[in-house]
Amino acid sequence: MPKSSRPNFLLFITDQHRADFLGCYGHPVLRTPHIDSIAARGTAFDRFYVASPVCQPNRASLMTGRMPSVHDVRSNGIPLSMNAVTFVDLLRDQNVALVVADTAGKWPYAEDVTADFVYLRLHGDKKLYVSGYTGPALVRWRDRLVAWSEGAEPADATRIAAAKPARRAHRDVFCYFDNDVKVKAPRDARALADGIFAAGGNIAMPEQAPDRERMRRSARSPQVMERTRKSWPRVGTR
Repeated sequence: MPKSSRPNFLLFITDQHRADFLGCYGHPVLRTPHIDSIAARGTAFDRFYVASPVCQPNRASLMTGRMPSVHDVRSNGIPLSMNAVTFVDLLRDQNVALVVADTAGKWPYAEDVTADFVYLRLHGDKKLYVSGYTGPALVRWRDRLVAWSEGAEPADATRIAAAKPARRAHRDVFCYFDNDVKVKAPRDARALADGIFAAGGNIAMPEQAPDRERMRRSARSPQVMERTRKSWPRVGTR
């Protein structure tokens, strides 16, 4: 996309807290340096209201542009209706990616490809944020990532829209493991990367943690750093 054509917007949702539970809003104890840095370089609102103070209804409002009284997600645990007016076509028109989120069956799941890249978040295979991914589950995700990276979609893709995405020569795929309650994420990420590499794919991984860092490591699944950088080093490229 040419830089002059339109701005890019990236929406962060910090899940979840009161407005004053941030360093940039004067909390005396909590330290949120990265959010504070964004606030220092932008605008911090002191009068900004949400459609609902509850997580799921407010997110449904963000995704539909409607109040909870209209989209009917009035509390947590109520899924947004699959018959609701969808935003998938609008996302495709604007080349905005719909996040693929594996939430252990807690929330609706969709794999609509709406951009020239795919971003997915894996929150746990059987239990949200807690479960690790078994070998067969990682093989399933490997096959899906490979299909997306080759510009297609999985044969059994779960879509909101009836139309398939346009076929491309390739797509970049970004995968984030969020099943970190039992420290499963680093192991699963490494296992998935190894599986993709063994299948002939190209992988970019964060660098391994140096020995001086106080982080648990093992020979089978090294811990990875989450360090701010402009680009990732490529490993395992064929």
